Amino acid sequence: MAKHNCAEFEWKVDYQGKTRCVCGEIKAPAITDNFPAGKADTSREAFTRHKRSKTLERVLNLIRGKGEFGMTADEAAAILDVEQATTSARFNDLKRHGAIAKATRRNTRRGRKAWAWKVT
Repeated sequence: MAKHNCAEFEWKVDYQGKTRCVCGEIKAPAITDNFPAGKADTSREAFTRHKRSKTLERVLNLIRGKGEFGMTADEAAAILDVEQATTSARFNDLKRHGAIAKATRRNTRRGRKAWAWKVT
């Protein structure tokens, strides 16, 4: 590998397990390549589960903050600056566990009707 000349010389491990500089240059092969057979998937799964629970907690706190007015998945996505599909999945998790209930129906940013949800 050639010498790295980035002014912001800071290495971090990305979601794929690759060590990268903040500029995007890859430093080494994927860390998960060094795991015994079958362990790399477990590591990825654990990371995904942690990331999902963190997003779930953030979404639940947003909904809780809206009280009886509730919040749509689209509104949560706009506040968290993530894809609507991400917050929609977390809303589904919360619905499945009975943590939220329908509050009102209103328009999304694109003018479609959507349910706003409140904490039960």
